[in-house]
Amino acid sequence: KYCITERTTPVNGSAISAIKEGSRTIAIEINALAETNNFTYPSRISQGVNKDFLQIILAVMENKLSANTKKKDIYIQTSNGIRVKDTYIGLGIVAAIDSAVSKIPISSDIAFIGEVSLTGEIKKVPNIDRIISDFERMGFKQIVIPKNNAQKKHPKIFLIHINSLKNP
Repeated sequence: KYCITERTTPVNGSAISAIKEGSRTIAIEINALAETNNFTYPSRISQGVNKDFLQIILAVMENKLSANTKKKDIYIQTSNGIRVKDTYIGLGIVAAIDSAVSKIPISSDIAFIGEVSLTGEIKKVPNIDRIISDFERMGFKQIVIPKNNAQKKHPKIFLIHINSLKNP
């Protein structure tokens, strides 16, 4: 868990996801900040995440979740400035931004793994069982994953399956 800030209390705008380095799973913290913008075009700043990828995630959130991001400057940062190319951190980015906008913190023992498509669907992740097992060893209690993605039983961790991002 060396890419995650150790906290006793959760904070707004922070979510955990995963990247793969060879066969290793690395838990990575994604931090988001959302600030009201009084100008015409809001800023989209990212460190460690491709800016186009961030723009796509924000567009999907606005369309599928009616997220209030159009008039907000959005800042995204990965822990230790790690450059992330894995698209299955998309769900973690959504969670971090949603937490920053809503000002509702996310528990540090939950992770988010899944690729977010333009339709708002959460796509399957390759080798998800390995990732879940690695997160179990790291002490996580819950993981949000694509529906029906896990193949094996994971009795020590609670899996939350979702199909897509959608309005409540």
